[in-house]
Amino acid sequence: MVTMVGTERGQRPERRRLRMPSAQTWETVIGIGYLVLGTNAMLLVGALPLVVLLVSTDPVTSWPALLGAGVLATPALTAGFAVFTHYSRTHGTEVIRTFWRSWAAHLRRSLAVGLLWTTTAVVLVVDVLALWGATLGAVLTPVFVVLFLLATATALLALVASVERPDARLRDVLRASLYLGLRRWYLTAVSFLVLGLLGGTLRDPPGPRRRAGRDPAAVRRVGELPLHAQTGAAPGIVAPDVGTSASAPSPARVRIRFRRWNPRLAARTGTPMTDVGSHEVWQTGRAVAAVRRGRATSAPTLGGQEASASSGVRVTSGWVRPIDRAR
Repeated sequence: MVTMVGTERGQRPERRRLRMPSAQTWETVIGIGYLVLGTNAMLLVGALPLVVLLVSTDPVTSWPALLGAGVLATPALTAGFAVFTHYSRTHGTEVIRTFWRSWAAHLRRSLAVGLLWTTTAVVLVVDVLALWGATLGAVLTPVFVVLFLLATATALLALVASVERPDARLRDVLRASLYLGLRRWYLTAVSFLVLGLLGGTLRDPPGPRRRAGRDPAAVRRVGELPLHAQTGAAPGIVAPDVGTSASAPSPARVRIRFRRWNPRLAARTGTPMTDVGSHEVWQTGRAVAAVRRGRATSAPTLGGQEASASSGVRVTSGWVRPIDRAR
């Protein structure tokens, strides 16, 4: 590219050629790109069990396995910090060799830090769940949240400090990391913001939406759903219709739970409803057909008795999962 430079009257304009990036600049850019991509690839390999569990399981039910895989993935995170530390000191881009050497060198300390953080997180979460809904829980829950954030910041800084000072004792590293996280609280807040954005990206990745039937995030909780007469069904047969209440796309798979009014139970225990069964149904538009052993029937069967208008059965809870097509 060229630029026109103004000159005095009667002189021809001078053309000045813009400077192109030097070879050293291109080498730096390519080196940083390789550093980032290579480190991410090594992190993926080092945390492969955790990634597989996150992709293939439901975190609500598989959280014990996720915690164990998270502890095993901690050395990979330390090795990633070591790669960037090595680059800042020497500008070297030996990603693979530096990563796995650091992984082996800091294995024991990284596992110890990961285990300490996991234990602390489990204790705090259990305390929050145990006090949820109580008066004491409203007071202590913010304290537990702050302690969880401090534990997370301390663990991350301890992994970085272990790379900087591998000869320091773990107790001293944890104490210094906690102090640094509190002293530079604004940097800690920025770190949590970045982690939150990363977590949101992993939960809802950008780009075209996945097919609803295979998207665990498409599961929606539904509240109390009344039974009503199904269009086109036999007289007296009722089936749940969650099309309006749950705002479910069509078609959808619906898991419902049936409960029946029990006067004796209400008088004795104060709990008026008793569980009588649950079923999965396929919804196509407004019509609902119950599924039993993979075959559609006209209405849900609960212990040999069909839900009818006079049975007092009501749908009280369940979930809606969109599917590719109705069966």
